[in-house]
Amino acid sequence: MPPARSTPFELRPVAGTVVADGCFVATGPQPWLEIRPVAAFRKGAAIEIGYAAGLSDRVTRPILQFRARDGRVWNALMPAPSEGAGFWRGRVPPETVEVRVCPTDVPGPFEFTVESLRILSPREMMRLRVANPRRGLFATGARMVQLRDEADLNLRFVLERAETQNFATWRTRRRRSAVTARATADLVTIVISAAADAASLARSCATLLAQGHARWRMVLSDPSHEALDWARAHDDPRISGASSIEPDSIAEGGFTMCLRAGDRVAPHALDAFLAAFARRPERQIVYSDDARVGPASVTAEPHFKPDWSPTRQAWAPYVGRAALMRADVARPLLERAFPTPQALVDAALAAADSGAVGHVARVLVETADSAEIAPRENRRAAPARAAATKITIIIPTRDKVRLLARCLDTLFAKTRNQNYDVLVIDNGSVEPATLSRLEKYRREQPRFDVAANPMPFNFSALCNFGAARAKGDTLVFLNNDTVVLQPRWLEHMLEFATKPDIGAVGCKLLYPTGRVQHAGVVLGMGGVAGHFGEGLGRRARGWLGGSLAPHEASAVTAACMMVERAKFEAVGGFDAVNLPVDLNDVDLCLRLNARGWRTICDCRVMLAHYQSASRGGNTMRLQKVYRAEREYFVGAWSAAIRNDPFFNPNLSLYDREPRLG
Repeated sequence: MPPARSTPFELRPVAGTVVADGCFVATGPQPWLEIRPVAAFRKGAAIEIGYAAGLSDRVTRPILQFRARDGRVWNALMPAPSEGAGFWRGRVPPETVEVRVCPTDVPGPFEFTVESLRILSPREMMRLRVANPRRGLFATGARMVQLRDEADLNLRFVLERAETQNFATWRTRRRRSAVTARATADLVTIVISAAADAASLARSCATLLAQGHARWRMVLSDPSHEALDWARAHDDPRISGASSIEPDSIAEGGFTMCLRAGDRVAPHALDAFLAAFARRPERQIVYSDDARVGPASVTAEPHFKPDWSPTRQAWAPYVGRAALMRADVARPLLERAFPTPQALVDAALAAADSGAVGHVARVLVETADSAEIAPRENRRAAPARAAATKITIIIPTRDKVRLLARCLDTLFAKTRNQNYDVLVIDNGSVEPATLSRLEKYRREQPRFDVAANPMPFNFSALCNFGAARAKGDTLVFLNNDTVVLQPRWLEHMLEFATKPDIGAVGCKLLYPTGRVQHAGVVLGMGGVAGHFGEGLGRRARGWLGGSLAPHEASAVTAACMMVERAKFEAVGGFDAVNLPVDLNDVDLCLRLNARGWRTICDCRVMLAHYQSASRGGNTMRLQKVYRAEREYFVGAWSAAIRNDPFFNPNLSLYDREPRLG
């Protein structure tokens, strides 16, 4: 590995940043620093840049920006330095004359340094290409025929995942120990379930003694005699030797964490948790990522989590016990008997108000177990509104009669819900077989109708045209290349769509092979947005069990999307001006989200999807196709793309499965 450049890098504030008392302070959500000397960034070279941030700062993906003399810019999302440091690999555009970085996305003080920069050797590049041969071959081939944008995109898939997928190795390289303490007098009570041996309790206690935040105390819950004797013999006054915990002993205004003997906390854990509460005082509970070590394992498995996702938690619990809560939340719960600390945290989360739960995307706790919690059947009565809701299914089409017939035949034959109608938007079909089949459906299916609109193809406009003519209170936008597989698909989606705080509802779409094509959209994937989990088996758990259960997502595809008409109209429908074909569904979901309506991908529901069959197949698309739409979308939603709340900033945006970034 070639040596990294040792010359110190200077960071100079250029926008949204001031220096106060020797510390960077963001004055808005986009503080930019110029990185000097720019000559260190060899033009056209593939590089690795190392950087570090404060361990109690908000975890976010920094933005690296290359600027050309003519005003063009190239932005790259860097992995979050959650362990203290991060590394980004990529190519320096040949036109680069200035390099900037945006380290955080919240106002306030922050730490950031550039630690190293090195040129990737030919041997390293060959190794990385071999590790991802398909993308490496595409990158080389595109470069040979002078398709620079396509070459750069495929090269990002080669370079922008961690050099190792071994968590221990990844963590060791990135771990930094320096913590800038934010002065606080908050008392943290650590309640440890200690029905275990003294050695396990000692392991937990050792990590508490190493905390940067010193104002804590440890009390035992249901201790064994061995653990109780150990605690009473310890001479640190912060370690309680009481035989039981009294809820009234939890200090008012303080915080509480519930762990098991053997769990270990990172040295900066309490600092990071308390800093998250200080940034968002309305929070009642803050959880973190964790690592889990099973009884038969010596290696820790990371559990990187999304921001608060109540639907995911209800159906596929993912939070665990790595959480700190305000004492007034913990006190009444401690009066009740919970079998495990995790059960107590689950109860606190179930009772939490909207906006009361926060997330620190750092591995702050290592737990002494690795058991996965399988997605559960969360049987709840459907909202009363759902049963009475009239649904209109809107299907844009143009010829392709075999696709449309397969879609309609399975829809009419399998759909159990009877309170629906189907409106086909005919975008200028001319083939006699198509026109004849449409007329046949109109004669034989009383719930079927056709509305003609022969305009130039504009998916957004066609869907809006259909919505304006729909009879239903709830709309379903459905591609003509889908196949209904389950009788209760509409019922399941309605359970969510009719809730007052939910906007768009999507489902799991399968390729004809049975592999997953869509289980929710992740923003930033591939640089813009993409289908995380693509390629999984239809019964695979997926990331945190989400491929088997309903869960929050930033967006879902309009190949099958349900939304109440009133909500759809409130945001103005699809954007037919700026996004006529591409990214219009993601944009719609984000506008609904911005109004407070969450997006749900209900993976209980599965449809087959012959992706893009009606638009000529699924072949690789040149980057110039829909370039204007991508540029508009990135400009409109740059903040959301930077940090998808339902993904995790430690994971690569250039892989369809959870890979370290």
